[in-house]
Amino acid sequence: MMTADKKEQKGTILVVNTGSITTKFAVYKDGSCILEQKLEHSVQELSRFADVMDQDQMRTDAIISALGEQGIRLEDIDIVMCRGGLFTPCVTGVYNVNADMREVLSTSREGNHACNLSALIGDNIAHNINALRDKEGLKPAFGPCIAYVADPPMADEMLPECHVGGIPEFPRRTLFHALNTRAIMRRYLRDTGRKAEDTTAIICHMGGGVTISLHRGDQFHTSFSAFFNTSVFFRGAVLIGVSKVCTHQMLEYIVFLLAVGFKSIRKKLVIKIVIEVLYSILINSNNLSILIYVSIEVRF
Repeated sequence: MMTADKKEQKGTILVVNTGSITTKFAVYKDGSCILEQKLEHSVQELSRFADVMDQDQMRTDAIISALGEQGIRLEDIDIVMCRGGLFTPCVTGVYNVNADMREVLSTSREGNHACNLSALIGDNIAHNINALRDKEGLKPAFGPCIAYVADPPMADEMLPECHVGGIPEFPRRTLFHALNTRAIMRRYLRDTGRKAEDTTAIICHMGGGVTISLHRGDQFHTSFSAFFNTSVFFRGAVLIGVSKVCTHQMLEYIVFLLAVGFKSIRKKLVIKIVIEVLYSILINSNNLSILIYVSIEVRF
C-alpha cells in the first residue's frame, strides 16, 4: 500500500483489500501507516464455503481478531475504506456502503469476484464499531463509523465512441484496475508538479490481471485488457505506470499492443520510445514494484 499524503489528515482509518486467497488490511493514524498485514486463507479454510461471497463473516472475524492481537481497538477506528467491488452504474470516486450496494455485491449481479467482499466486510466492521461505541457511551470525534469504497473497477467515464464494439447489441463495458491506476496518476501529477487538466496518460496495471487505461485529468476515457483488446488510440506524450513486476519483454509487449491499436485504424505510425526515468522501486512483501515513465512520440 502506498504512503498517504499526511497533510492535514486526522483520525484513524482501517483499509480492507480482499483477494481470492488473501485478506489485506492496514491501519492509518493521522495519515501514517501504523499497521499493515496480509492474512492468507488456506484451501481447507476456503473449501468450507460453496461461494466466495459466503466468506464475508469468516474474513470479518479474522480481521477483528488480528486487530485485537496487535492492540488496535475497534472503537478507535473512524472510517473503513474498502476496495471497490463489481457494481454499476457509477463513475470514479468514493461511495459509502449502503443496503443497495450490499445487495448488488452479495448477489454478484455484475460478477462474482473476491473484491466484492471488501465492502461487505468493511460495513460489517463499521456496524460492530458503532455498536461498541453505543454500548460504552463513547462520543466519537468524527461521528459514526462509515464504510466506503473508492474507485470501483466498473466505474464508467468512457467517451461515447469508446463504447462502440464490433456488434451493436454488445457495447464495450468498462472493467479495469481503477483504484491503482488513478493512484498512479495522482502520484505522477504530485511528483512532477503537472496540472491534471494538461496531462494525458496511459497507465498500465500488471498484476494477476493486466489492464491499460487512457486518462485525461481526473477522468479516464477508455480502458481495455492487454490480452483481449487493441482498439485504443491516442496522440502525444504519455505515461506508462507499471504497478507490479515489469520486465523488458513486458514493456515490449505493451508497445506491441499499442502499435497494433494504431495499425488497426490504418494510419502510418512511427513510435519512438525513450525511457526517461526509472522512477521508483518499491518492495512490498515478495513483490518487486517498478514505476517507469515512458515518452512515446506518435507521428501520422
